[in-house]
Amino acid sequence: MAYAKDYQRRPSSTLTALEETYPVAAAPEGRDGLQRKERIALISIRAIVPDQTQPRRAVPSVLRHLIDASNMAGLFERWAAYGENDLGRIVAAMIRGDEVERPEALDGVEAGLIDLAGLATSIRRDGLTNPVTVAALGDAYHLETGERRWLAYWLLYVVTQDDQWLTIRARVMPAVDVWRQATENNARAGLNAIGRARQFAILMMALHANEGVRFVPYRECSTDRMYYAQARELRTPRGQGETLLSALGVSSRSALDRYRALLDLDEETWTRADDQNLSERELFRTQNISPAADEHVPAVLTGEGVERGDRLSNPPAAAGAKRVARGGVSPEVLRDRRWLDSVENLDALDSEMRAEAARRARALAAYYAGLAEKAERGRDG
Repeated sequence: MAYAKDYQRRPSSTLTALEETYPVAAAPEGRDGLQRKERIALISIRAIVPDQTQPRRAVPSVLRHLIDASNMAGLFERWAAYGENDLGRIVAAMIRGDEVERPEALDGVEAGLIDLAGLATSIRRDGLTNPVTVAALGDAYHLETGERRWLAYWLLYVVTQDDQWLTIRARVMPAVDVWRQATENNARAGLNAIGRARQFAILMMALHANEGVRFVPYRECSTDRMYYAQARELRTPRGQGETLLSALGVSSRSALDRYRALLDLDEETWTRADDQNLSERELFRTQNISPAADEHVPAVLTGEGVERGDRLSNPPAAAGAKRVARGGVSPEVLRDRRWLDSVENLDALDSEMRAEAARRARALAAYYAGLAEKAERGRDG
């Protein structure tokens, strides 16, 4: 597809300045006053800066560094180049309203672009139903919710070159509110496993920040996971338990142990599980781990051990982590109510776990093995 190159450049320091200064509502108290001060405005998509810490990521990790209002066409070009299915042609045809056959086999990166094109097509046909939510800071806006809608407007502009897509309807708030953000995330399509872990960490850090605890800023953390892992050892402040559970959309405190366990994943597993959009159930079934309240050592499966029918590869060494043995779920796991709460269809695990684990292990291995090659092909092209 043809891409425009005439974007207005904003200062490169904008994102850093926003991250340093934007006010976050650290607890749900007093939010009614903020809600009453909201206004609806039509604002430039160029003036919007996405939230680096947002639990739900619309752009895969391998491409997120390319989000730049001065060259969003470059982001979409590189995104399309990761696939083997001529995604640029397919996306352009979808947005123009042409009939086009969509590929059946897509990895997480490719599926993300096709899904975004589907949203852009819907917006072009039916209009924007729900405004994005932003917090005004000087001449810029920090995006609280609606990153996919914002990206869909950019994609519409890049493909059609129609200036109508350069402005988007937005609910402008006086401050970013992580509790409102959590409510929106729960109201829409469910967060994947990593998104849920991020959401838990953000809210837990907000509760403790309200009590004077300071955390390392996102920009100073060497990896995405390390920022959220700061919440690993935090415990819910007195009187805030129900508030936290409600915001996360869960009813059992065992869910908090699952989210803490996810914060211990190694960097590679964290990244690829997010890019592949794995749910909690899928991720735990492809890792021979069970969350424990105090100890957790994750282990990434390899397809070889699973396909032989042996115990899942690389069992955790910590006493608090449970193992899944040859015969299915171990008695220790069956006695752990936290694990029972996190897995559906326990009766089927005996036969399903090995097959599902092997399939996911092969898919995840193939996914990362191909990314470098796709990136090189994109650069060479």
